[in-house]
Amino acid sequence: MAKNDYIDGGHENDCHNDVNVITQIKGRLLSVITECRDLNDKGAMAFNCDLPVKVHDAIDDILADIVQPVENAADEGVLFYENNRANE
Repeated sequence: MAKNDYIDGGHENDCHNDVNVITQIKGRLLSVITECRDLNDKGAMAFNCDLPVKVHDAIDDILADIVQPVENAADEGVLFYENNRANE
């Protein structure tokens, strides 16, 4: 099993805190993605017309490669603490 800092050295409150922060970050990134789509649909760029698409793709990569693994670990931590509390 892969190391999970939330389980190995954290506390339940750490998990909930980080899930809240991740939710805020994802919300802001998703807002930028929406804006990029709108700008691209409007043909907003005079030159470098693919910029909104490139930014959108880069943010998708950030969400998948950086944010999602941390979110998964925090969610696993929440489940770990909830299950242990239920088994007490």
